[in-house]
Amino acid sequence: MSDAERSDLLSGTSGRLVIGAVAAYVVVVAYTAVTQDPLGDLVADVFFGIAAIAFGVALVWAEGLTPIVSTAAASLVGSGVASLGSALTEVPLFDLLSNVLLLVGLGLYLYHRSRSPRREQLKQYG
Repeated sequence: MSDAERSDLLSGTSGRLVIGAVAAYVVVVAYTAVTQDPLGDLVADVFFGIAAIAFGVALVWAEGLTPIVSTAAASLVGSGVASLGSALTEVPLFDLLSNVLLLVGLGLYLYHRSRSPRREQLKQYG
């Protein structure tokens, strides 16, 4: 499968799923902030976990298996799993682990994007 086909798949169904999960997460967090509903915290952890796992899988699908992308994706998936673990067990260590892995995953993803050949191509035209 070519890089163009992978990118098209990411912007298609899987991309919409990730965006939908993130949007649902934001709505639940806003609801929880307004109502202080403890069930909202649980639902937010579940939505976040699903969104992080989906983004990690979609990242590998769209960008391929390079060391940076693989590590970023594994960190994002680990963050999602830890978030789900937090929702199920309420162990504070899972929250910490989820946050640390999220920062690592996003940092590596941003680093990867900053070194992307597409960015160099865009610089030529901009």
